[in-house]
Amino acid sequence: MPADKPQLRNLIDRAITAIGKDQLEYLSDKWLVPPKDTNATYSNVVPSDALIRIAADPADHGQLVETEVAGETYLAYAAPTSDGENRLFLGILSPLDTIIARFWIRSN
Repeated sequence: MPADKPQLRNLIDRAITAIGKDQLEYLSDKWLVPPKDTNATYSNVVPSDALIRIAADPADHGQLVETEVAGETYLAYAAPTSDGENRLFLGILSPLDTIIARFWIRSN
């Protein structure tokens, strides 16, 4: 995380802390632990074309980008976690409706 973005780091840390046991298990099963009955391999590729496009464009790094995935509007965020030739990226992809629903309900 860029050192000049402490508020973003704080927000991401809070979001990670808020992940419950069931959500963590789902995420682990979905993304981290390949099924035992497959010949899965590990890769350095993010399983999202939208995040790959954002990571490829430095102008989009470190900011929310509205994008469409399977006909649904998402907010995406990608930022390098380090400098150098083979950088790793943090990527977040969330449906816009999920993000704004909480605020929409409060305002109505």
